[in-house]
Amino acid sequence: MTMFDDRTVFEKLMGRPLPDYYDTMYLDSYKPWEIVEAAHNSIIKEAKARQAELEPQTPMNVHFQVEVKKQ
Repeated sequence: MTMFDDRTVFEKLMGRPLPDYYDTMYLDSYKPWEIVEAAHNSIIKEAKARQAELEPQTPMNVHFQVEVKKQ
């Protein structure tokens, strides 16, 4: 079980996930607001993929060492 649900509020209310946007969605009886939501999701997905490519692939390990000295 995942803690984070990647679906949008729109998808949660509909009860079914939307596919990625494609030009002929209207022919498959998707409503205009569903087409806009699918396009929005596709844009966000592409932006996340581009951002992931730009980020360094190696994780940064940061270690803190705190010393308290009594005077």
